[in-house]
Amino acid sequence: MKKNELNQINQEDLEKLLQDTQDEISKLRMQKAIGQLDNVNLIRTKRKDVARIFTLLNAKKATDKS
Repeated sequence: MKKNELNQINQEDLEKLLQDTQDEISKLRMQKAIGQLDNVNLIRTKRKDVARIFTLLNAKKATDKS
């Protein structure tokens, strides 16, 4: 997902999206271990998405405390 797409999502939905994306990563890792995953770059993309979501969540939490 792009950063501008994530900016439009509220904090609760971001947390749900974070959990879903982490679940997807674990499923992709299992598929890779079994040998069923054709595009291993999906794991990298999902990890970057998780980092983007964490960054936005931390920024939103910091603005809420202020």
